[in-house]
Amino acid sequence: EVGGEAKTLTFTAGSPAVTNEAAGGAQGSSTIADGKFIYDMTAISETDYHNKLFLEGITFNANKIYTVKVSAKADKEITAKFFLNKMGVWDPIISRDVTFTTTEQEFVFTMAEALSEDAVMELLWQFGSEANSQLGSARIEISNITLEAQKVYVAPFDKEDLTAPVIHGVKD
Repeated sequence: EVGGEAKTLTFTAGSPAVTNEAAGGAQGSSTIADGKFIYDMTAISETDYHNKLFLEGITFNANKIYTVKVSAKADKEITAKFFLNKMGVWDPIISRDVTFTTTEQEFVFTMAEALSEDAVMELLWQFGSEANSQLGSARIEISNITLEAQKVYVAPFDKEDLTAPVIHGVKD
């Protein structure tokens, strides 16, 4: 790719970075089969963060704008919130509503600006909602995640070349 690089995340048995969490009556389990990440929710909570799926520990480098591409489907239509977030703090860089359908589709998320320093990130989906709780259960299948990085060139500046702004006054 011109000016960038791409990395496809692979799912293998025992991948420690791929996990799920269920709380408050929510129930779910995750498995990896045939190179796909499967998240089976057998009880979906009304609380957004009670059914969540995340991939942790992905290093994003400074001075790059990342695009995250996710190929996924579900056994029934279900909505979720997607977040790209720095590990250890809650300050999402990307926050989007998504709808999984029974047909595999590609979701594309691009950062608005480059990071100023390297950061360890997580990809996070939250499935809890009143509407989703009425579904009873759902199965999510993620077949591919690709991270594309485009380098942003930061031009150095010389303080001597800077000029003071000209301020024009208004006369009464």
